[in-house]
Amino acid sequence: MALSLLSVELVQEIAEHLKLPAQAALRTTCSTLCAALDPFVFSTLTIYVGRGTLKRDLSRLRALAAGSTPYSQHARNLYIQEVTPFFWSSGSENDSEMEEEKESWRTGLQEVLGPALNGLNGVQTVRWAGSSLDPEWVADVVVDALTKWQLRELVYESGMTETLPELDRISGAALRRLSVSIPSKPDVDARPLVTLLRNTPKLVSLSLSAPTDLDLDVLWRVLQTNSVHLVELSVTVVSLTLCDYLASYTGLERLVLPSVDASAVSRQLAGMFFERVLRHQSASIVELRLSPHYTSAWSFGTHNVDVLSSLAKLETLEIAVDPEYDDGRLTKNITLLLDMVPQLRALRTLDIETTMDECYRGQFICGNGMMGHYKAVERRMRAAFGRYRYRGGKNSSAEVHATHVPHGRSLRMVEADDADGWVYAQFEGTWRVLQDRERCEVDSDDDSDDDY
Repeated sequence: MALSLLSVELVQEIAEHLKLPAQAALRTTCSTLCAALDPFVFSTLTIYVGRGTLKRDLSRLRALAAGSTPYSQHARNLYIQEVTPFFWSSGSENDSEMEEEKESWRTGLQEVLGPALNGLNGVQTVRWAGSSLDPEWVADVVVDALTKWQLRELVYESGMTETLPELDRISGAALRRLSVSIPSKPDVDARPLVTLLRNTPKLVSLSLSAPTDLDLDVLWRVLQTNSVHLVELSVTVVSLTLCDYLASYTGLERLVLPSVDASAVSRQLAGMFFERVLRHQSASIVELRLSPHYTSAWSFGTHNVDVLSSLAKLETLEIAVDPEYDDGRLTKNITLLLDMVPQLRALRTLDIETTMDECYRGQFICGNGMMGHYKAVERRMRAAFGRYRYRGGKNSSAEVHATHVPHGRSLRMVEADDADGWVYAQFEGTWRVLQDRERCEVDSDDDSDDDY
């Protein structure tokens, strides 16, 4: 049966399983399929204005403003990548040409950016990359458009900008996912973000990148007061108020704390986090990523192995170990961590990072000294993994990635050569990397390490 004879709904259901090039090719076969596939092919729009493609890019914006492109009707995902090119001249003889080009960009963008954005109907997801090169009016025009859409997801990347746009003007009634990069400027005004969060009753996912000295406590109080229970959270600043908020409800599934030890406050809260927050959310956590840069209680050890072992639904874990101590202590911690893996039956991926000693904090270190440090860490980690052997009754299928393993490789548990327990071996895809650098392919359904 020809696809063109199928109902539009069935054609679109089939198209959902195809990638964009295949959808675009299928769309060209006949007018019926063209109409059915337009919502897929034109669902994602990227706005970009480059210096080398200025005429073309402004022309595309004019087409959007005129409503003469299918994007006006079908665009649901919008990426505002760049609207202000970097104008530079290599010599005085080109200055006049550059100024003429710059004026063409300025007048053209002022004419079409607003109408182009306002001509879009039904946008639900926006990713907006701010730029310090943008004139002030650009942010106003973009926010004007954002206020007209019932957004379900908003991602704002501040770049090198110094202030947040007026996010408080945006309706958060339908917003479910929000990601904001707050400018790394002292005393940045976060009130627009606070106001937006006061009006996001359906929010389930929040990602915040902020300066470590920025006080975000008012955000957590707003979410707690409004009974907004996040399912996913990524934040760079940890505080007591954040811990109070996370301990006020259950159902958190994904928690990412990059650079978690970046401030003295967060270092002091490590014990409270593991015992109060993580234990409280232990029944639902499926992804946990903790990325301390320096030796602290945020790293893995005897103080948190029990609570981490209780995360029955955990599928992804990123945790750090402290390699600066003696080899015996590092070996003990690696053994504890790897012994925990088979206990976590849902675990699929374990990423093991390493920290640096506190004495390095705030120092700019490079050269042979740092290279020697990394080589020592690698040597200790290799030795700790080399000594490990698991003698439990059932091994794990989880992949382990560690800082000492070459890029593109992973560690997997295989039966020891002497059949006395299980050890970790390096793999590239389905190929096991042997000690003599030869490789053998291992059947993914077979945990043995036999050569094929």
